[in-house]
Amino acid sequence: MQPDESIAPYHIWKRSDAERVRHWLYGDRQDLSVEEAPLRSQDPVKDFGGLGPHYLSVCELDSLLSHGLSYARSLYTANVPTSLHVWGGAPHAFATLCPGTELAMSVREEYVRALKGAFGEEL
Repeated sequence: MQPDESIAPYHIWKRSDAERVRHWLYGDRQDLSVEEAPLRSQDPVKDFGGLGPHYLSVCELDSLLSHGLSYARSLYTANVPTSLHVWGGAPHAFATLCPGTELAMSVREEYVRALKGAFGEEL
C-alpha cells in the first residue's frame, strides 16, 4: 500500500522522521527480523499466527497510516483478533498535541475501553 501523498501537507510526523528513528534504533542493518520490522513479513500466517488480540489506532492524516493499515491486514490474514480504529481528519499525535479537543478526549476514552476489554475492569 502506497501512502496518499495528497495529505502530505498535513503530516506532523513525516516519513523522514520515521526513517530517522529507524536509523537511530537499527543503524544501517538490513537484516531486520519480522519482530523488528513486521511489515517485512512475506507470510503473515506463519509470522503472526497465534498472536494474542491486537488493538490498532491510526490517524487518517498520518504519514504512517499505510503502515498501520498494512499491519492490520497482515494480522487479519493470520486470523489474529484485531480491532482497528482510524481517526478521521486527525494527524499523528493529535491527542497529545491538542488534548482538550473533543476528538482527543474520544481517543482517550477509546483507549481506556480497549485496555479494560483486554485486561478487565480493574484498571
